[in-house]
Amino acid sequence: MALPSPWRQVGGSAVSESGQAWVYQVRADDAERTFALKRLKNLKRRDRFEREVQTMQELANSGLPVPAIVSSDLRCERPWFVMPWYSGGSLQDTIDSGVIPLEERLRLVKTTADALASLHFAKVAHRDIKPANVLIDGNRILLADFGLCLSIEDDTRLTHADEAVGSRLYIAPENESGLSEEVDQRPADCYAWAKTTWAVIAARNPPARELLLQPENRLEILLSDHRLSGFHPLFERTLDSDPRARLTNWEIICAEALAVRKLYGPTSNRGDRPAVDLAPALSAAVRFAAREETRNARRERQRMEMLQHQVTELTEGLFPRFDRLLRRDFQQLDEAAGDDISFELSTGGVPFATCLNFNLLSEWRTRDIDSFSLSRQSPALAVVACRAEIPNKSTLYVATYPVLADNSLWLVRVPIMYRPPNFEPLIPDFLGWIYSSTGPLPLGLENTRAAVNDFVEVTAEIVKATAARHLELLANGRDIFSAESWIH
Repeated sequence: MALPSPWRQVGGSAVSESGQAWVYQVRADDAERTFALKRLKNLKRRDRFEREVQTMQELANSGLPVPAIVSSDLRCERPWFVMPWYSGGSLQDTIDSGVIPLEERLRLVKTTADALASLHFAKVAHRDIKPANVLIDGNRILLADFGLCLSIEDDTRLTHADEAVGSRLYIAPENESGLSEEVDQRPADCYAWAKTTWAVIAARNPPARELLLQPENRLEILLSDHRLSGFHPLFERTLDSDPRARLTNWEIICAEALAVRKLYGPTSNRGDRPAVDLAPALSAAVRFAAREETRNARRERQRMEMLQHQVTELTEGLFPRFDRLLRRDFQQLDEAAGDDISFELSTGGVPFATCLNFNLLSEWRTRDIDSFSLSRQSPALAVVACRAEIPNKSTLYVATYPVLADNSLWLVRVPIMYRPPNFEPLIPDFLGWIYSSTGPLPLGLENTRAAVNDFVEVTAEIVKATAARHLELLANGRDIFSAESWIH
């Protein structure tokens, strides 16, 4: 197939081919400088190809480390674009050659981290970081192949939900069986950078998944160089299988990569200052990370993070279920009561830790409650409120809390009142018939999911009964803050 004018293939050069495109080394008829011409092969990916060109143009124009688009035609039968040809090749060429000095390989992976940091700061996820997509231009690193990129603020979705994203050896585990476009994909880039870094320094393709964390694959052991031991704790953080727990702070990542690089000599004009030998400190850091109590603390954090994740997955449907069960009834009550009484369903409100100050929940003070459940950022998942403007402003809540205690999930239903004039939260003993806790609920079992649904349905019925009694007291002019009003 003839190349578009004025481009012609450089004599003796090979054509690289992927499932989506061909790449030619070309030059214009009247010039000696060479370029790379990428032509779409899979026409089903036309939209993705067009986005790749548009993204590269925008990022390059913004000064980010991305090749500039020299020429393009996206309307022809087989769209194409031209960018500079970089004689330094890619990081994959560095791996394949096996002759690049270690000091230079350390510089390359640090510069790659800098490039990705700038990309993520611009709120763009590359999603296909691998050595072949990282180009070398002298002292610069350029990120290429933006066919899978995604702006964090972009609503356009060009990847099917069941389509794995990224190279097999470098893909993050959360994308192996499909891609959730609703999830920030920048953590997947951090994972791929760690795999790429290991491959460049070890001068070989990486093992699958997180196997490079195995003792025999640690860089300092593989290459018999203790100065590389600083990469292992960095890889442990950036290769976490949970993207939410993964280290994604590029300031930390770049600083750690630079610290290892500095062990091999000065990296900038240091004047007469002697180079600081960080090897002893690095060795101490590795020993600290290997201590039994440190490993236990790390395992405990990971365990609690997993529990919190399971709780979130299990209870994320609580609010919509309450909404389905109560919305219609609340609308009818709102219309009947006029503007002076309102019924609302929301989230937030009083943190669970505040509830423990009242006698009705005194049993929880002896429980081993996870700190996450006691934090200010752990309010109720569902709050049903009945607000009365007359005869005096008052609010009665029925709040539902998910609580991690004794290594299990509990659901707790709490009545909360706000009394004028101070409107401080009050949990009165005379509303004890509303209070209830269900648990322990083993996570990950279908019976637990059924128990959660039962709790929601029972709570919805109690809410209706509470609202009816509340309205009756108001209609009869009774004091809703009096125990006698509720008992009789």
